[in-house]
Amino acid sequence: MARRKPPPLPLLPPPPSHTSRVPPLPQSPFILRAREEALPDRRRLIWEWVEIGNAAAEMKASFAVFLAALLCVGQVSTLMCFHCENAESNWDCLSMKSCDDTDKYCFTKYFGGGVGDKHKQAISKGCSSTCPEGSFDLGLVAFSMKCCDTHLCNTSGAGSVKSSSLILAVGTVATLLCAFWNKL
Repeated sequence: MARRKPPPLPLLPPPPSHTSRVPPLPQSPFILRAREEALPDRRRLIWEWVEIGNAAAEMKASFAVFLAALLCVGQVSTLMCFHCENAESNWDCLSMKSCDDTDKYCFTKYFGGGVGDKHKQAISKGCSSTCPEGSFDLGLVAFSMKCCDTHLCNTSGAGSVKSSSLILAVGTVATLLCAFWNKL
């Protein structure tokens, strides 16, 4: 490709500051740029034409193609969910699974029950075609089923349902009172 020659310098006075730029000439792939050169006794301002080429147009076209490809890939990809069965904590639920095409939801199922150091919990996560959300908390036993529909969205283990100390204490006192009342 033959190298193009810059147009002749304009017959206008230079801009007042070396940081200013003269706008490109219409239909010209060149811009006028100033650079400062330090000499032993003074500084000199040098004006030069710099070829800008079609880099900006090429970059815009490349970005548009990339964006279109990204949108197409997003529509074709399947849902990804965290997957585990009856894990004791979220740290045991870090494996990921590609869902089937029929699965539209990620789920987190939590079950917990017991008193004090006898308290146990089980967390299950995975893919589901339906979303039967719900929860209950009876003090000594709690259950929660949460669903979501974006990639790797099932991060939480228990959701908002966990057996609280107050509810466990009230349940224990109620059980003792009931047992004591039945003996009388």
